[in-house]
Amino acid sequence: MQITFINPTSAPISYAVLDALGQTREHGEVFGNTLSLDVSRLVPGVYFIRATGEDGISVSRQLVILR
Repeated sequence: MQITFINPTSAPISYAVLDALGQTREHGEVFGNTLSLDVSRLVPGVYFIRATGEDGISVSRQLVILR
């Protein structure tokens, strides 16, 4: 899966993939505007992707894995 961010600065964006219980399943930093995320390791279910910029502003989106 690829996610494209609108990032007007060159600062990295931190991301986390959380399961429905709020546990972090994957995390890291994106340098640039595109995150390639391998979701093959995630079991089917509902997840949330949270991205946080250097200014501390976070954006979360729901991700549903179906197989």
